[in-house]
Amino acid sequence: ATRPPDAADRSRGDGVAIDEALWAVLEREGVADALSAAAEGLVGRYEEGWFEPGRIDALLGILEGGAARVADPRVADWVARVQALARAAQARGVPLVFALS
Repeated sequence: ATRPPDAADRSRGDGVAIDEALWAVLEREGVADALSAAAEGLVGRYEEGWFEPGRIDALLGILEGGAARVADPRVADWVARVQALARAAQARGVPLVFALS
């Protein structure tokens, strides 16, 4: 069983910020729902979801498929940064956490 990452876990990690307007684009395009469906916990506003190392390929697939269809160029930049973090987390064997506030 997995457990939600705690404060100590989060303090050791890197982060990629996303502004509310950009998150709204991902929600409208269904990408946010796909991320939440594939994650442990919830990926959404005021929620926390995470991808264990074995689920990071699913995350990468969502990002490469769903987010790539979004025309907003800010999405491509955000996706590239999250992909880099996801690959680094997978290589280190640690979860990737989405904590939105």
